[in-house]
Amino acid sequence: MRFIIYFPLIHRQLCWSHIARDFERFAHSWHSDVKALGYYLKAIASELFALHRAFLNHSIGLPIFLRRIKKLRKRTCYGLKTIARLPGAIHANRVARNIMRAKPMLWKVSIHYYGRVIPKKCPL
Repeated sequence: MRFIIYFPLIHRQLCWSHIARDFERFAHSWHSDVKALGYYLKAIASELFALHRAFLNHSIGLPIFLRRIKKLRKRTCYGLKTIARLPGAIHANRVARNIMRAKPMLWKVSIHYYGRVIPKKCPL
């Protein structure tokens, strides 16, 4: 499977930079619905990266980080499910389904940052 960062098998995490590139491709689609959802998902990925930077810079605490991640997970799932169901967008349907199939690896990692432990169901 593509986008996998090299962790032991039980700790595999998809690379969010590659996922964001897929969202960028959705945003440049000829299909108007895929395009709109692509911009929506691209905004989610940007928010995720900004949230991650804020957490690493100690601008926000772990409870706020986790709460906002939970919302981003729901929004991402909604966007991908909607794209997967769109008629006439065969390639986008396939890419969205592949990302959804890898959902456990999309939000799972355990990493130590500057002495702070990130729980297992957090991105990046």
